Amino acid sequence: MGDDAQRWSDGAAILAAVRAIGSATDSYRRAVIAESGLGTADLVTLSLLQREEPQQASRIGESTGLTPGSVTALLDRLEDRGYLTRVRTDHDRRSLEVRLTPTGRALGNAVINALLPAMERIADELGPDGCRIALTAFAKVSATLNAFAADPRLRLPEPR
Repeated sequence: MGDDAQRWSDGAAILAAVRAIGSATDSYRRAVIAESGLGTADLVTLSLLQREEPQQASRIGESTGLTPGSVTALLDRLEDRGYLTRVRTDHDRRSLEVRLTPTGRALGNAVINALLPAMERIADELGPDGCRIALTAFAKVSATLNAFAADPRLRLPEPR
């Protein structure tokens, strides 16, 4: 097999693995949604806040793809369930910051902590060098997917 064919084969294998991880992630997300009674946008919002808070409602709208009115309903629902709180900012009283409550943080931690032992076992199997290689590959895949998400010219060919 020539170098070009091998590169294509390796690239196709990486793409297949990324698709498999995406599918497995979706399956896990659906299981968490079913167990928690949350919706997809609810879980996306809580996950976003788990990674970085506070957030503005507009950023939550960008992450979920919801309209401002739907974001307000989502935040009302999650606030009513005790998962988040909205706080007016000191620098601009018209602006609200969205933050997790201890209950919301505990739910996010439970979702992460359920996965952590399995990921630790994988890390142990890979060893330090394998982990470094895997993390480098994951970072490159993430950067590539983010670039494709940001630039529509990369996603689909021009219509003929």
